[in-house]
Amino acid sequence: MKDLSKRFLIAAIGIPLFLGATRCGTGYVAALVVALQLAMFPEWIRLWPSDTMRFATIPLLVGLAGTDALIFSNGSPIGVAVAVIALGFILLFAVIGTRSVLLRLGKTAVFVLYIAVPLALWTQIHAAEFQTRLHPAGALAVLWITVWACDSAAFFIGRAIGRHPLWPEVSPNKTVEGFFGGLIGAAIVLPILTIVHWATPGIMDYFAIPLLVGLSGQAGDLLESRFKRDLGIKDTSRILPGHGGLLDRFDSLLGATPVFFAYLILTTP
Repeated sequence: MKDLSKRFLIAAIGIPLFLGATRCGTGYVAALVVALQLAMFPEWIRLWPSDTMRFATIPLLVGLAGTDALIFSNGSPIGVAVAVIALGFILLFAVIGTRSVLLRLGKTAVFVLYIAVPLALWTQIHAAEFQTRLHPAGALAVLWITVWACDSAAFFIGRAIGRHPLWPEVSPNKTVEGFFGGLIGAAIVLPILTIVHWATPGIMDYFAIPLLVGLSGQAGDLLESRFKRDLGIKDTSRILPGHGGLLDRFDSLLGATPVFFAYLILTTP
């Protein structure tokens, strides 16, 4: 119960903060993105307590800067140039290194693809023209709320009626009942937003968005659990009471964001 109270407190502070950023503008979303990326950076470093990551701090930060420059600028020539320079620096730094070149490059690439890119895509989701069909809530708010609903439903339904383990070798507390409960939680978001006139989704959106976000979000959760299981740790940090680290809290969003973005791009005229 103590951890549950902490979860509610974090949600009561975090949800208004995030949704408020979407109402203030893309610049505020970008600031939120950078703050989260930098806060997750030391957690990623701590996941790999070895020489292979101790000497990868600079390439990781350079890769982060190149990613943000490319995505924040919407692929402008300057953004592309910065990203290419960043990639060249990372490769040069790897060549200069004396040990575990492939390992360091791999962990840098995973950081960029798993953390930096999904978070940076929030700015594109917020700024893009397909906001109109999810207006006035906005596409980014719909993504966040759907993932939060999925996570919450999976957690509470799993605790209440969960009997069959989903993948005990990776995450022993997750259940099949919780998995399907999460999909149900994701499915009720758009109907509620439509009833209160906070979205006008297309017919396909009612089915595709909860299914894609629910599946990819829970896959992101399982991927993070797999990372931690391989490394023999429970949480990436203790920065969020009741949740663990930021990577523990945002794992579902990291998995769902690229899939949601791709869906909107492919289904927007």
